[in-house]
Amino acid sequence: MSDILIAVLVAVYYFTCFFVLGTCLLRLIRVDFSLPLAMVTGGFSYYLFFNIVALPMKLKFYPLSTLTKTWCGVVVVGMALLIVLERKALGQAWKESVEKIRKMPKFYLGVFSLILVQYVYMGSVTASLFGVTDDRYYIGDVMTSLYTNTIQQYSYIDGGKYAYLDVSYLLQMYPIHTAVVSQVTGLHPLIENKWVLTATWLVLVNCVFYLWGRLLFKENSKKVFWFLVIITWCTYAQRAVVESFAQHLVYRMAEGKNLLANLIIPFLFYLFARIVKSDGKWQNWFLVFWIVCGSYCLVMSSFFILPLVTGSFYACYVVLGRRWRQLVPAVLCFVPCVAVLYIYLLETSGKLLFYIP
Repeated sequence: MSDILIAVLVAVYYFTCFFVLGTCLLRLIRVDFSLPLAMVTGGFSYYLFFNIVALPMKLKFYPLSTLTKTWCGVVVVGMALLIVLERKALGQAWKESVEKIRKMPKFYLGVFSLILVQYVYMGSVTASLFGVTDDRYYIGDVMTSLYTNTIQQYSYIDGGKYAYLDVSYLLQMYPIHTAVVSQVTGLHPLIENKWVLTATWLVLVNCVFYLWGRLLFKENSKKVFWFLVIITWCTYAQRAVVESFAQHLVYRMAEGKNLLANLIIPFLFYLFARIVKSDGKWQNWFLVFWIVCGSYCLVMSSFFILPLVTGSFYACYVVLGRRWRQLVPAVLCFVPCVAVLYIYLLETSGKLLFYIP
């Protein structure tokens, strides 16, 4: 029972941080508030800030406990400052969200029920089918770091110490955040990954689909709801197709490839649509840049996929459309892709290795 309570509190903590960070970010860049947009951008912001704190400590071989204490301090101080300084904006955003729910209670009750059905279904099938595909990394790596009080210095397969930090998982600190949460709360990484993170990412994925529904059907809530229902049905109807977006969403909800396939790429395409509709407003370009940077904190597969995703949009919108004034922001959004690929090539060629003392 205590684990259930802790898991619920951790989920509340995530959503609170996402709301605060997302709302403040949208206000900073002068984008009209939208709760789904704030939650998604806030989620990326949260893990981006964690990566900024955690990655240098990993490269300097600090103990996991030091990272945990540091991150707790950053969160307490940072959240307190944001809430105090932006209390009016946060209060207004909360009132707007509550008012929208009051105006359309049946619609939002239906959306909530749909997400709950998705969550219950995932919980009923994941453990007995494909849910353990990458658990040796997402659970084993976290348990190894917890047991040794280090940050990914020991093999999660045989327990031996690495000669140098794993080049394939150098930049992504997303799994280590689970270790930090587990060290603070005592919650087992398996529970945090399979239940808390599954719920968290499921809500954000549905937020992206909701944003797409609003973009396509404007204020027609009935069409938006059935749009979400159809997406849910299509997903679960294709759940057994190997390496499909549906299989990752159902069976590997909290893993990086699912976040790439069902959160990062759909949200980037949503932002591309906003760029087209707004004739290239800088705020939408900034969000693309922000999400691209945040994606590299979550999944290593972004190395190879995001250059293709962003490049295809640039080819269609900037080059074929001859919108040369959009070339500068397009190039700036592409810089993180090039930088991370360059770092990865240095690692794989043996020119950039971090030897463990």
